[in-house]
Amino acid sequence: MGAAEAAPTAPPPAGAPATARIVSYAIALRHCDPSVSLMGRVLATLNPIVPTSAAIFAKLTPSLTPGELVVIERSECALSAQAAAQIAGGGAFNPFAPAHSASVRAGILSTQDLPESQAPTLPGYLDRFLRPNGLCHQAVAYLGDGDRPVATVTLLRGSNLPGFDAEETAFLAQARPFLEAAFKATTPRCGVGTAAALGLTAREREVARLTANGLNNAEIADALKIKLGTVKTHLTRVYVKLGVQSRTELIAVIATRVRQNKGGLRGDKAVSDQCLPV
Repeated sequence: MGAAEAAPTAPPPAGAPATARIVSYAIALRHCDPSVSLMGRVLATLNPIVPTSAAIFAKLTPSLTPGELVVIERSECALSAQAAAQIAGGGAFNPFAPAHSASVRAGILSTQDLPESQAPTLPGYLDRFLRPNGLCHQAVAYLGDGDRPVATVTLLRGSNLPGFDAEETAFLAQARPFLEAAFKATTPRCGVGTAAALGLTAREREVARLTANGLNNAEIADALKIKLGTVKTHLTRVYVKLGVQSRTELIAVIATRVRQNKGGLRGDKAVSDQCLPV
């Protein structure tokens, strides 16, 4: 049993997941699930300016508790699923809980700049949830869809790193649109609703498959022996039919289809044509 379970803790917030996807930073960057690898790239983008020991990406339920967690951690950090749920979760014991309206309005909060109304719970929270896991500092970006909070990105630091300073939280505030776009890209959406209604043609399927496998437009044109403009036309039609707006969103939609089909990946981890919606 790890230190997180041994320490006296409040019960996990209602609706918190029993498990979380926990991956190392190195593996996240090359993970076969595009949504996880995208989160790894997000962390790689932030890290030169805002270095972290671990990050928790949490999708929120309507009651503002975490419904799905992805934890990306470095070697010096080893969070349990329970600890991750508590750190990203809700309840009066957590001063960063999304349920606190002040947190969401602030957009970005860290252990160095909590509002006075939430600061009194910080010492107990640090002793119960951060320090037993070798962590000392936390910063949270609250992501929204309009006025509705839909996700959080929690950045965590161990004792080998200082607290989050004003310059770093200001950078995170400026990066919120980037983080929100990344979150939307990991949330597959399809405006049509049924596979039959999507109706990708054989050529569109080929273009979508090669795009999902990481080829750019010129490489796709060369592989299929078609003009670059034709690739762009097919890709535009694929976007419309799948209800996406970017290559990243397209990859996320196809990844969901792969998971639904289970076994739709070839041995080289490339996306199979059999996994695409038709």
